[in-house]
Amino acid sequence: MLVCESIPIDDERKRFIGLLVFNKNAFEKAKSEHRQYWEWRNHRNEARWRNQESGEMDYDAKNLMHTFRLLYSGLEIMRHGEPLVRFSGERLQELMDIRAGKFSYDELLSRANALSCELGSLRESSDLPESANLDAVNGLLLAVTEKWMKENAR
Repeated sequence: MLVCESIPIDDERKRFIGLLVFNKNAFEKAKSEHRQYWEWRNHRNEARWRNQESGEMDYDAKNLMHTFRLLYSGLEIMRHGEPLVRFSGERLQELMDIRAGKFSYDELLSRANALSCELGSLRESSDLPESANLDAVNGLLLAVTEKWMKENAR
């Protein structure tokens, strides 16, 4: 059920939880990309799954590589307050080896658990807030949206 109501201007900041913007061109583009995704999905390269399905590899190497990429990025956030987006050197080689299936599932699971424990330890001593400042997040959303609307208004 959709309920539309008028919010008094003085009460707007307290009750604002989001903003809906309808962009017909973007919606049509999204529909087209969705159709393209499903075309890709129906005609994708099944070679990626051969090792897994044949029992040679008991995990999805690409997804596990991304799991480790996210764990390492999380560690960077906890240590330095910023995510690690681009990898290089030994860390990049490790991610590529994971994707190539050079490790057993049990070995990767053990390493992921160790990284997760390390994240937990860092969280306990971190000065990062427990949750986001919703007023600041909503203010940023409004500012970015207003700027975008001004720059893209037709």
